Formats: sequence, structure tokens, C-alpha cells
Amino acid sequence: MDKGTIKNEKNQFRMKELEEEEMERIEREEIDEKKENERGTGMIGE
Repeated sequence: MDKGTIKNEKNQFRMKELEEEEMERIEREEIDEKKENERGTGMIGE
């Protein structure tokens, strides 16, 4: 493997990690919103 291929694979791996972190963060935010709504202190809307 040449350096370009190795670098490309590292970048793809990092992108995958970032996507997973983003998904987890979004899930946590959604759970937090549900808790807020259940308490009745959440945003009024939907």
C-alpha cells in the first residue's frame, strides 16, 4: 500500500468515528428533549 491509500483509509475511519459520535450526540439530545417534555418544562409545539 502506498501512503495515499493508507492516508485515505485513516480518513475514512476517522469520518466513521465522527459520524458515530454525532449520532450518539443526537440521540442524547432527543432523549433529553423527551425528558423535558415529560416534565412539562419543554418547548411548546409539536
